[in-house]
Order: sequence, then C-alpha cells, then structure tokens
Amino acid sequence: ISIVGSIGTATSYRYLTLTNNSAYRMQIKVHTHSDWDFIVFTDDQGNTGNRITITLSPNSTYRLRVHGY
Repeated sequence: ISIVGSIGTATSYRYLTLTNNSAYRMQIKVHTHSDWDFIVFTDDQGNTGNRITITLSPNSTYRLRVHGY
C-alpha cells in the first residue's frame, strides 16, 4: 500500500454529482464498506461522515465530495 500525504489529513478527493431526471422524489443512501474508515463524504450542506442519506427532488442535482484520509 502506498499513501501520499499524512495520515489524518485529506490526501485526495473527487466529486460525485447525482441528478434526478425523473418526476419522482428519490432517496439515496451512500455509505462506505465497513472497513474503509479512511473514506469520508461531505455534501453541499456541510454534512460529513461515512454514511449520508440524500433526498433528491424531481429534476434536482446533488453534489457529494468523496475524500480519503
């Protein structure tokens, strides 16, 4: 395993954009595998953690930041 950066600080991140193109409200639950404690999610509302529940209204977009420590 190769780690770039310091343990305990954000080393890398990517954005995941979810778009609901349907006419229905959607609920999406995002979580990491139980032994992947180094992956954390942060959403546009400032919620952070290993489990986030997202509710998307029809024709809406949600942006989630996925980062590792």
